[in-house]
Amino acid sequence: GTDRFPFEDHVAMPRSLSDRRHALMEISKLAVLPELQGTDLVLRLFQAAARETIIEGGLAVCIATSRLQKHYRRLGAQVISGKVPHPVVPRETLALLAFKTESFLKGKG
Repeated sequence: GTDRFPFEDHVAMPRSLSDRRHALMEISKLAVLPELQGTDLVLRLFQAAARETIIEGGLAVCIATSRLQKHYRRLGAQVISGKVPHPVVPRETLALLAFKTESFLKGKG
């Protein structure tokens, strides 16, 4: 086992979350088939994650490209780190986002 989250390969754990490390849930490796893009699939996945996060008393986080951050912000996410260069995609950056679970449970955005 490891005590590091996959996002920590790219973005340092924010100090504000280090004491809540045990309560974090990272949403990662999300990809949606082109024929399912534009449906409510992502919203429903995030709602399921929110329910689990609330049950466990945790906080959902994800790392996202600058292009995808606007979509996650519509689901209630807030950027909680600085930008770092994407390790593979040239001229792209990544940042860590945290979700307000009540926002995406209600489907706001």
